[in-house]
Amino acid sequence: MDFADFIRKNLYLDAIPVAEADIPFIQQVLYSVYQAQTAVWTQRDLKDEVPITIVDSELIQYD
Repeated sequence: MDFADFIRKNLYLDAIPVAEADIPFIQQVLYSVYQAQTAVWTQRDLKDEVPITIVDSELIQYD
């Protein structure tokens, strides 16, 4: 079963009418969502890293 048949079958099971001309558009939307999820999954550890902060020594003032 190719991806177009997969889309048709799932839309049919959910009782959603589908126009054959819409299948390529639905494929593109699903692929875009997949790419966005993949990008997020590969960058999970961004929150775990502490950013390096460089401060100009002239800006530091001593009390």
